[in-house]
Amino acid sequence: MSRSESGISSRYITTTLPVTWPKSRSETYRRITQSDVHTESINIDTVFRKWTIEGPDSCYKQINRALLHDDHHSLSIHANYINELRAAIKQNLSWEPIKVYRGLKFNSFSEDKIHVGMTFLWPTFSSTSRDRRVAKMFGSYLFEIEASSNDGTYRADISNYSQYQGEKEILFYPYSGFRVC
Repeated sequence: MSRSESGISSRYITTTLPVTWPKSRSETYRRITQSDVHTESINIDTVFRKWTIEGPDSCYKQINRALLHDDHHSLSIHANYINELRAAIKQNLSWEPIKVYRGLKFNSFSEDKIHVGMTFLWPTFSSTSRDRRVAKMFGSYLFEIEASSNDGTYRADISNYSQYQGEKEILFYPYSGFRVC
């Protein structure tokens, strides 16, 4: 792992809190995904590598913050890249059954809102790891996600494109649906 523990933790803290559990996609995101953007000739390596670049103004922080808060202005600025990233995930799609993990830090209010049987959409591009230990570095609350071969959830293994291949990252589409078991 080439990042400090504080750098790893901040990646998820700043982009996923406060936690919201939407039941439908935001109108702004829906408009962006339906916009007339040409993504046929994208360079998957460049798109995924850009997603994993760290820094105070990193792309993933800006986009996930905008998705989380339905920030129309910021989402509009990043519309082309959002659609390129969605296209890259589709082109690198993995339908294999898989167990991945996502670590988050919650306050007690957020934790109390999670219960068995609950369904929700994760509004951000969701970074997960095949490695439980890596996910735990991002927060003490651990989501264990079992994705089946026929669940219809778009996800891609971006490990080979990442600056941090040791994270074994699987990236999920925004507004992917989940059920708490």
